[in-house]
Amino acid sequence: MMSTICAPTEAQVDISNRKSRFMELIQGTRDDSNLSTKDDDIISSMPNIVITNIMNRLPIQDAIRTSILARNWRLKWTTLTQLVFDKDFVQYLGERQEKQDNVGDDNWYDEKNISGLFPHLMGPITKFVLTIPYGKVLDVKDFYDWVMFLSRKGIMEFTLENNNKETVELPTSIFSCRNLTHLKLSNCHFPAAPPSFRGFQNLLSLDVSQVTFASGFCDVITMSPLLEILKICDDEEPVPKVNLVDILKLKNLKVVSLPLYAIDSMEITNSLIVHGGPFLPNLEELFLSLAYFEGGVDVEEVISGKLLCDSFSRIKSLTLRYFDFDCSVMSPFVYEIIWGLPNLQTLTIYGSSDYEDRSLELCTSMGQLQLLNVVLEYFEGSKYELFFIKKLLACTPLLKKITIRPARYRHFDGHEEKFMVAKELLMFERASTIAKVDLDMS
Repeated sequence: MMSTICAPTEAQVDISNRKSRFMELIQGTRDDSNLSTKDDDIISSMPNIVITNIMNRLPIQDAIRTSILARNWRLKWTTLTQLVFDKDFVQYLGERQEKQDNVGDDNWYDEKNISGLFPHLMGPITKFVLTIPYGKVLDVKDFYDWVMFLSRKGIMEFTLENNNKETVELPTSIFSCRNLTHLKLSNCHFPAAPPSFRGFQNLLSLDVSQVTFASGFCDVITMSPLLEILKICDDEEPVPKVNLVDILKLKNLKVVSLPLYAIDSMEITNSLIVHGGPFLPNLEELFLSLAYFEGGVDVEEVISGKLLCDSFSRIKSLTLRYFDFDCSVMSPFVYEIIWGLPNLQTLTIYGSSDYEDRSLELCTSMGQLQLLNVVLEYFEGSKYELFFIKKLLACTPLLKKITIRPARYRHFDGHEEKFMVAKELLMFERASTIAKVDLDMS
């Protein structure tokens, strides 16, 4: 029985030809002399939503430059939904200034040029990133106009990174950005909310650094019921004070980063004891700074590690900054936290060395941990650090790797000292048969 071979239809031939032309184009084997014809312009024939998606991934200056490609590309950039004037954009402006021999020209970062883009944008704006370089005082009127424009365009992600010394005052139109899902601010002042404001009902992440609040930081938190990520940077003051009760109300929180001294020392212990635990059922990552600032509170005045563990027992990843292994107050507190988190899998510690407390008593009895990976930054090789590592290795049967990186300012005296530290680490007993110790002492 003979099979019948049907001739390909016209549609099948057209699809085959288009596929062949596309493969030739991406492989570089095709003659591009006729690329300008409508049939061969693969990119231009893509749906507008695809072109916009591609252009959103380009640096904004490159996206705007596409207007010179062809007549039908003249207005493609006006469909952009993301406006990113970040540090890379600032660097581009600086390099362009140098090429034009305009060094010292104060107009190299001209917000009027940014303002000129807004009237041409046709669709919604979902993301806005603005970096203000050092030495540049932003024109307040222009900035207020931008925020007002964005509030009308349904802005969802708003980032302001102010590297200048002058604090930027946010306009009250920020409260009109009802669709906000991500808000990141640095070195600015957050205004008081109007009486009609009912909160950022869609906000998922809030990241603040050097931000002051006219009506209190907790007002913003409590009016963001869906918040999943809360970050308070402690590298620079001022740091907004936080009421623990307000944080505990955020049942969707998955990531929390804050300095311990930002929490009201009178509220935290009472809150945990009175309300009971566990709290924050979805919390998986905790970044905790133990730094001391002038006027700050001591760890022992704030909370016991046991109370913290009983409340946040579901944490899988813990990062501790400014942990002084030699401190008789801080060390027991940290030990209590680490050995009190039954589900902890990842531990990262940034050590510090403010002082050496000779009266420190080393803990002896500790239970098993579920840790898989450990990173110790700013290692100095003190006996308290080595004791901590020894205990970790003995209590972590599932451990895969522990990475130890010395502080940059710590220079071990020759190969002999490095050898002695490495030798001591190798002699520690390990509960895990697969645990690797990565000691970077270069």
